[in-house]
Amino acid sequence: MITLTYTDISGAILGVETYSSIEEVTFHKEKSYFTKKFSGYPCYRWEVKSFTESKSNNESDIAEDNISIICKEVATSLDEKYLYKLNNESGGKTKRYIRIGTIIEIDIGFIPLVFRSDDGIQYTNKRYTDFNQKPEPHKRRMAIVISQNGDDGYYNVVLVTSIPTNKINSFELDKDVTQYLVSYNNKPSYVICDVVFPVSFTRILPPIVYDGKSTYRDNRFPTKVKKEIIKRINEKLCGVFELPYLGWISSANANNKLLENKNNTLEIDNQRLKEQLTLLLKPLKVLYDTEDVETIIQEINKDYQ
Repeated sequence: MITLTYTDISGAILGVETYSSIEEVTFHKEKSYFTKKFSGYPCYRWEVKSFTESKSNNESDIAEDNISIICKEVATSLDEKYLYKLNNESGGKTKRYIRIGTIIEIDIGFIPLVFRSDDGIQYTNKRYTDFNQKPEPHKRRMAIVISQNGDDGYYNVVLVTSIPTNKINSFELDKDVTQYLVSYNNKPSYVICDVVFPVSFTRILPPIVYDGKSTYRDNRFPTKVKKEIIKRINEKLCGVFELPYLGWISSANANNKLLENKNNTLEIDNQRLKEQLTLLLKPLKVLYDTEDVETIIQEINKDYQ
């Protein structure tokens, strides 16, 4: 038997999970966040502060593994609304604020530990593929929208990390991009273009912003990167997937420019020819007493037959 006891930092028991005839269970480690609804508490989001494990025998003298998890309520989560709810409350208007280049915060979840009754805590959950796996993305993090498919209930994004990287398909964001984003303006931000991630409306949050007076989640998703950054992301994405699109686009643009120049030259030449033809026809129009060019040509042919 395995028992997980959840306790808040004051020592009050929040809830107990007991597993019978189950040899392995998952739970979260320190500095992780998890979602759970305990009776009498409005909060859903909790931070794990610490955990301990012990063994004992219960009243029936059955060996029992005990894991005590001390956690803290994330009070600010009570005011958080994910895009799914925001969009429903606004009648579908909120998603209109999100377009290519919009910065969002996404809640992907954390990678849990595994406890085995015969072998203790395991720091890999490789068999539990219904949870996040290493090295897949996890936790809350900043992302940049790269698609406009919000009508399907999700957006494709590239992730942003504060961990320096030398990957050829990544680059550092200028600090002015994140200067008003409270959770990200005190550290560097690197766009990881080789991690393209489809993220559901139920995972998307407006980033916390500071407007000079207060901090809050702006439901209008106002923070967006400039066109130059979007272009750079597209270039990196083509490099990731070895797409020759940019080469084609560059070649097509060059050819179009060349054609435009040629067309402009032809138009100028045509105008000059028209002007010269007008001068040549002027005495012939007087001679043959007509403005019609074809009639003049016919008359000339008759004269030279």
